[in-house]
Amino acid sequence: MTRQLKVAFLADTLVTDRAGTERHLLEILGRLDRQRFVPLLVTLHGSAWLEEARLPCERVDLGWRGFCGPSAIVAISRLRRLLRERKIDLLHTFFEESVFVAWAAAIGSAGRVRLIASRRDIGLGAEEPWYHGLMRSLRPRVARRFDAIVANGSEVAQYVARIDHRPLEAIQVIPNGVTVDDAPRPVPGQMAAHPDAVWIVAVANLKPVKRIDVLIDAVARLISAGADCRAVVLGEGPERPALEARRDALGLGERLLFPGATRDVRAWLQHASIAVNSSDREGLSNGILEAMSCALPVVATRVGDSGRLVDSSNGRLISPGDPVALASALIELANDPGLRRDLGLCSRQRVDSGYSWAAAITAYERLYMQLSSAEAVVAGEAPSPRVRRGA
Repeated sequence: MTRQLKVAFLADTLVTDRAGTERHLLEILGRLDRQRFVPLLVTLHGSAWLEEARLPCERVDLGWRGFCGPSAIVAISRLRRLLRERKIDLLHTFFEESVFVAWAAAIGSAGRVRLIASRRDIGLGAEEPWYHGLMRSLRPRVARRFDAIVANGSEVAQYVARIDHRPLEAIQVIPNGVTVDDAPRPVPGQMAAHPDAVWIVAVANLKPVKRIDVLIDAVARLISAGADCRAVVLGEGPERPALEARRDALGLGERLLFPGATRDVRAWLQHASIAVNSSDREGLSNGILEAMSCALPVVATRVGDSGRLVDSSNGRLISPGDPVALASALIELANDPGLRRDLGLCSRQRVDSGYSWAAAITAYERLYMQLSSAEAVVAGEAPSPRVRRGA
C-alpha cells in the first residue's frame, strides 16, 4: 500500500467559512482523498470562529502575534518542530504572512518538506497593510525557496510572476472549484414581499476594494429611471455603516438591503435576476462563480480574471469605478427577461464545463504527488529526471 502523504496547510487564521479563500481552503481539506493524504490545518493564530467550527481535520495553532516581538520567533520554532515531529511531506500556504512564516521555518531545515504557495488575488490596493510593502521587496528571495506556486487564474499568475520575479511557466494555474447545489431553497422573506421586482444581488465583503458605493449609485440611477429594481448586498465588513449612510442619503431605503453575512447565499442567488461584481481588484471571483452556477447573468468590472468568467454571452463587462456604465448594463438586463434567461443559461453551462471541484481537487492531488516524488518538479513543468529546488 502506498504511504499516505502528510500535507500541512498553513493559513494566517480563519474567521469565517464564507469568504472566498477560506471556503476554498476548507473545501480542499474536506475533499482530499484520505486514502492518499493526511491533511493538517495549521493557523498562525486562532479566532472565535475557529473555536466553534467543525473542521474537516485536526488544527494546530502557532500562537503568532505578528512579526514584531518574541511570538514570531516562538511561532516559527513551533512550526519547524511540527514539520519535523509530524514528518510533514508538503506545506501549502494561504495568505500573505503564512508565506513568510513557512519560508522562515524552512531556513536551516533538512529540506525534506516541500513548500507550496497559493496566490489568489492581485493585491489589496489601498487596503494593503504598510508592512506588505516590505514583504514585496523580499518576495523574490522568498519565492525561490518554494517548490511550487499556484494561482487561481491567468491574470493572478501574471501578477505573481511580475512581483515574485518568477517565470510565468513556473506558476501553475488551478482555477477555483464551485459547489453546484440545485436543491431548491425557499424565497428569502424580503424577496417574497416583492416578487415582481428585478432583484440584483452582490456577494462581497464590505471593504473599500469591493466598491459597493458604485453599486449603490448605480441602483439609485436605475430607480430614478423608473426601473422596478431592488438590490441586496450579501456580506459584512468595516464599510457597512458608511455604505448604509450612502444608501439612505440617496433615498433608497428598503430598495437596497444589507442583511449581513448569510450562510445560505444560494437561497438569494436562486431567486435573483442579476448578479453584480463591482470590485476594483479581483483574482478569480468565487462570488461570480456562485452566481453563474445559479444560472444568473453577471455584470462585472473588467479586473483580474473576471473577463475570463464573464463576456457578452453570459453578462456584461464594464470599467471599474463607473456607476453610469453599471447602471446602463443593469437597465439593459432589467428590461429584457428573455436576455437574462439566455445569458444565465450560458453562465451555468460555463461553470459545468470548466469549474468543478472534482477537476480542482484532481489538479491539487496530482501536484502533491508530483512534488513528493523523488523526481518532484516545479509546478507547471513536465516531469524531468533532475530539477533542482526552486528552479
